[in-house]
Amino acid sequence: MSAPVFITYNRKSEIAERTALRLQTISNLYGFTIHLPYRPAAKIISPETKERILKSQFVVAFCLGRTGKKMKADFAFASEN
Repeated sequence: MSAPVFITYNRKSEIAERTALRLQTISNLYGFTIHLPYRPAAKIISPETKERILKSQFVVAFCLGRTGKKMKADFAFASEN
């Protein structure tokens, strides 16, 4: 079994979001576990996202421009835990 990976991305970047979603889909075919953030409009980092980060052994980011607040919050939480 492979190590779970959390992929964060800037929601304002359509390319980054599509890439993360595609990787998650492809990973299921090959037995990998990829977690993506759950991002409701109101919160910077949701409890669901925190749980997904804690389940993961690696955190990866897709960022083709500026990092957003939610993406920074994902990294901050991951580095603290």
